[in-house]
Amino acid sequence: MLDYVWDFVIGIAFTIFFSLLAFILVFYSRPLYYHEIDLLEIEAKVGMDKSVIKERFDSLMDYYSPTSDNDLDIKDFAFSERGQAYFKEFKDTIKTLHFATCIFGIIFFIIIAYKAHVKDFQYLLVSSATTMLISVIMFLCTTFDFEKSLNNFFKDIIGKDYRPLDAYQDPIVNLFPNQFFFHCALIIILFTFICGLSEFMLHRGKLKEYILAHAKKD
Repeated sequence: MLDYVWDFVIGIAFTIFFSLLAFILVFYSRPLYYHEIDLLEIEAKVGMDKSVIKERFDSLMDYYSPTSDNDLDIKDFAFSERGQAYFKEFKDTIKTLHFATCIFGIIFFIIIAYKAHVKDFQYLLVSSATTMLISVIMFLCTTFDFEKSLNNFFKDIIGKDYRPLDAYQDPIVNLFPNQFFFHCALIIILFTFICGLSEFMLHRGKLKEYILAHAKKD
């Protein structure tokens, strides 16, 4: 029974790592946003050429680089005092998520290496089920009321006093419609689910190897 509990804990740790890794990859994915410009017709909505929008987005991503200490300064966009505080707070959170991803990544590879060394692959079954179940729950919560989920996400980052930025005072928010964040959330959830599914397929493969090996002995 204790083994299943530990396998469940491993599943939680793996799910956190997969989700954090997916978040970082999606957050910095410039091709993804370039695609969204056309898909969501952002060019027409903000009245700017696609090339200009891409340049402004690139500037924002440069600001969010974990190695950047630059101040928030995006050409063509003014920022309110509250807007600057929000973006700064989010940048600090991104740095924390980078650190957390590294920590959980180390834990992930240590567990993988240890389990492979002792030839224990049973944990993959419980771990995969945990990851896929959490992914399904995340999907249901996200699709049921995405706007509420998005606001809760920013509240966790900025604090309970979070209120959506005003597009008039901080027009850069027009470059990021809620549909864009929704698509990002779906990709993160899908990535996490696929990682869980990969664990399950690996377990099946190892189980088949075990059965064949014992069948030859018999």
